Amino acid sequence: MSLFSRSLKFTTGTLLSRVTGLLRDMVVASVFGASSFLDAFLLANRIPNLLRDMLAEGALGSSFTKVYSSLCVQDRTQAQRLLSDVIKLIFLIILFICILGIIFSPLLVKCFTFISDSSGRDSDFYSSAITLTRILFPTLIFATVGSILMGVLSEKGKFFLSAVSSVFLNLGYIIGALVFANIMSSGFSSILSSNSPSITGLAFGVVLGSLLQLLSMIWGTLKELKELHFFSLPHISGDVKKVFWLLVPAAIGSSAGSINVFINTNFAASLPTGSITWLNYAFRLIQLPVGLFGVAIGVVALPSLSKKVTLALKEHHPLPSSDFQNACILTLWLLIPCFSIIICNSQSLISVLFGYGNFDSPTVKATSQVLLGYSFCLIPYGLIKVVTSFYYALDKTSYTMKVSLIGIGVNLLACIFLTQRFGALGLSITSSVTLSFNLAILFYGLKAFNIKIFNLPFVKSMFWLGLALGLSIIVQIFISKLDPVSQLTDIDKLRLLFTLVLNSILTGLIFLSCSLIYYGISPLKLKSIISNLRK
Repeated sequence: MSLFSRSLKFTTGTLLSRVTGLLRDMVVASVFGASSFLDAFLLANRIPNLLRDMLAEGALGSSFTKVYSSLCVQDRTQAQRLLSDVIKLIFLIILFICILGIIFSPLLVKCFTFISDSSGRDSDFYSSAITLTRILFPTLIFATVGSILMGVLSEKGKFFLSAVSSVFLNLGYIIGALVFANIMSSGFSSILSSNSPSITGLAFGVVLGSLLQLLSMIWGTLKELKELHFFSLPHISGDVKKVFWLLVPAAIGSSAGSINVFINTNFAASLPTGSITWLNYAFRLIQLPVGLFGVAIGVVALPSLSKKVTLALKEHHPLPSSDFQNACILTLWLLIPCFSIIICNSQSLISVLFGYGNFDSPTVKATSQVLLGYSFCLIPYGLIKVVTSFYYALDKTSYTMKVSLIGIGVNLLACIFLTQRFGALGLSITSSVTLSFNLAILFYGLKAFNIKIFNLPFVKSMFWLGLALGLSIIVQIFISKLDPVSQLTDIDKLRLLFTLVLNSILTGLIFLSCSLIYYGISPLKLKSIISNLRK
């Protein structure tokens, strides 16, 4: 199965996940608006999510997948033992962390808001954040075990299921906002010290969705899990140690990202009410194309790269740099059109997607400005997902750790300089600056492995990408000024939607045409490829 076909499966599943993710954000935004209580929920949700990003979705998932994929080539029985031991050991560790997190929730919330003490946040904000943090902490257990099972699904080629599983998490959000919120508001909140019962209902919905997500991955790996002995103590074998040797530097590297989020959250909490909400929804839109393309290519490339690197080192062959270069070029061809659409239609995107109910016009305008600042981190964010997969395949996680740690200083300086001058917009630009810096250093480190990325095919690709980007921006500006759909409807939302769809279609056609020229695909050859895909 080729990188493209594997990426397509993962991307299709991720597309369904991201579409339901947009639906969940629209529902939550409409119900709660940019309120202080929603800010408290987003802050509380961020605390266990930081640990999840550091352990589950980052270090643990990649470390386990690397070792598990290599063992599946050599000894399937040994791979099964590894799966059993890692699940049991990680469950015990994360359970202990969750107990500590629930106990020390007040201290954690204080740590994430110490810069905001003079910002005028009321006591309801802090007490709600503490209660919600305690409710949400168990989701860390579900996500961590799920990340291990996702590695099994990826190795089995079940990329669609691993990607689509988060649909259940999104459904949990929607059920929480529309059902549990009403139930909690009807009197069940007395058992909890919550200042906003409806927000508490949303938190319970997230817990339910996280559990359903884990159950979906258990269903997809039942064949492997049936052979495991869950009621015995984990055995610390050499393979388990290898996972943790990869995990520790990767976790430290990922913790650098968590520290950046910790710093950014403090600065966001010090800004006016609603700022955390603006930043959250804008960044969610950036995560949509990154998840569809950057993460998809990185996830599906890791098992293949791990196997090829293992064989290359064993047989003294050159490292598979061509596969890595193709992954980077494919990521660029998929992300740059998204960048073009976002920078030309930031306010239209926010208005069409979230501008309903309590998400009023000033909130739409503020969120769209933040989205514009985030847009410049789209390409480096997506490429970092691919580049770090190559470092994981090489067992060189220590270098990515060092790069991330250096990035902490860059992020802090950018926050201090930009947030004071530009508020929430400056905080979004900070992410773009930090991620661009990290990507540049990661590419520089590839020289040590004799990996040549910036050769003639790459330069040729960049030429056509630059041409397509320039043409698409010109066309979108022209379409927006011309307003060709003004005669179709007097309803502003529909006019924005029609213009947005038209700009997206034209941008897609421009990039498709340039990509066909770059890859040397004639119309007849394209017709043949489409016919083969249908078969």
